[in-house]
Amino acid sequence: GVLTRGHAMAAVARGALAMTDDPATEIDTLAILEWTRRTDVADDLARLRADGGTELAAAVTSWLAERAGRLGAAVAALLAADRIADLVPLGLVAGLFAPTADQTDAPGSDLAHGLFLGRYGLAGLAPDDLRAWYHDAAGLVVGSLTDRERSSVLEAAATRVRELGIEQLAGRSELLPQGLVARLETLASAVDAALPSDPAAAPSVGALVAVEKAWQEVTRHFLARTESSCPAAEATVRLLRWLAVDTQTAGGLGDLTDRYVRGDGWVDAALVTARRGADNRALSEAVSLVIVRAADRRREHDRRFAAALADTPQPTGPVVEQLQRTVALPLAKARP
Repeated sequence: GVLTRGHAMAAVARGALAMTDDPATEIDTLAILEWTRRTDVADDLARLRADGGTELAAAVTSWLAERAGRLGAAVAALLAADRIADLVPLGLVAGLFAPTADQTDAPGSDLAHGLFLGRYGLAGLAPDDLRAWYHDAAGLVVGSLTDRERSSVLEAAATRVRELGIEQLAGRSELLPQGLVARLETLASAVDAALPSDPAAAPSVGALVAVEKAWQEVTRHFLARTESSCPAAEATVRLLRWLAVDTQTAGGLGDLTDRYVRGDGWVDAALVTARRGADNRALSEAVSLVIVRAADRRREHDRRFAAALADTPQPTGPVVEQLQRTVALPLAKARP
């Protein structure tokens, strides 16, 4: 048989760089992305240069860039800069400079773009290169990594954002931690604006629309499902909805009992969740304001219920004193 360049380079990649131990596994874009997540990738490359010489190392890195497909330019640049371990984190950051069709360039994005390319030796990468890089890196993070690996990559990407000083631009991201922080702070501002100065007044329709829009943006972020502040944020939105529709209930004890079953009980559950608090400072302050309004309203409901109960010495509905005789004992007899 004939030893081709491809066979030779693949053998070196598998043996010296430990990219895969399965000869049947093709070394492609995904394999290269996964390989860069290894903690010893820099050591393996250094060993290849030391043991095989600079010519072999250059040949292998050139071949890897070819095998990376549409990520070839990024792979070549990071290999040359000895930063290949940053391929996935920087790919997430690259998405900030390749806005989608429904996004406009943010103020200062051109300067940040130039800083990003210059800092990491990426000059020459076109917007299409950055977009492809982001899509492949994001696909790996969302679909292939474990929770621990994903957290590590996202924190590394967030660190690069801080190094570049582009936190505001990163607020647009649906993957980077800065994107979730920005969304939570926008929600906090919307919640604060939705609370009328008069505690007895209901939030306006327009204010609620702004809150709902901000909350939807939060839920679109990839990290929202695991963010510790989100349960309190969701509970706060629910409480605002209730404050907007709650009205005085006319009638006696039966009507007030029905109100508790249909609404106030759910409000109490939301208050429990909201009181667990949020880590985000701005959101925590907004949550506290809503808790005060909702709790005051609930206390008023309880006072009205207590007054109605005092005025009804013989309630017609079920009461606690009857539970054992009318509910517990029949159940025990039916299912001993």
